[in-house]
Amino acid sequence: MACQWTYFETKDTLHATVIRYDPPMGACAWGIHAGVGIVRVGTDTVRVLFPCIDVRYVIHPGSSITLLPSTSSYRYVSLPSHIKYLDDAKKKTLWYTNEYDSKVKRTTWAYLSDTLSRKIHFYSRDNQILVGTNSFSFHWKIIADSGTTSGTIIKFDPAHGRCGNELVTAVAILKRKNDTIRIILPCFRHNLEIGDQVTIEVFANPKSCILIPQDVNYTINEEKNGRELFRVNEYDESITSTVFGSVTAIN
Repeated sequence: MACQWTYFETKDTLHATVIRYDPPMGACAWGIHAGVGIVRVGTDTVRVLFPCIDVRYVIHPGSSITLLPSTSSYRYVSLPSHIKYLDDAKKKTLWYTNEYDSKVKRTTWAYLSDTLSRKIHFYSRDNQILVGTNSFSFHWKIIADSGTTSGTIIKFDPAHGRCGNELVTAVAILKRKNDTIRIILPCFRHNLEIGDQVTIEVFANPKSCILIPQDVNYTINEEKNGRELFRVNEYDESITSTVFGSVTAIN
């Protein structure tokens, strides 16, 4: 790029007006693709990078959006870009995203809030937390927790594939005494049955790429815009509290 952006982090929810939006050049799979938005927040104009947002998702100029802060930082991120000119004499090619590259320096990472159907993907790369984005319409809340918890399995989706550089995960819905939570189980290769009493060792979010199972029988076609919603299970929207863990006991 032909500019130097200044990155900042926010812990607050931001309400913004869109000036311009450029979608990512590809879908997140084995790398991070980000959309780029130029937005007005109060009296400031800032750039927002949306990691793994659906390439088909449209954010219209002039629309009001709500942004959830992302404290993650990423290496090897692909941004929408174009060739501005080629100087044959100097053998120099200038790449740019849009006309705001040099005008707007302040840049942050963010997700769209639920009010704009934030999309969640099956692939994620974590520094703090990213359960990426694609075509879900819900927002899981990752709880920073540790220790043990126990309860009854009311839903279980096994992992797809084998663990490698990406942590292939199973997903369990656990009914506890006072609440119900989602457990993401990295590299869990066993099956759990509904009604199993389990003890879970809860641990911090693994700093790794994560693949979450998809239930193809629960895929929904949105007639309104003609695209599919990919689901893990029927609890995707109703259960938001989520932790990472491993099973230590099954009764």
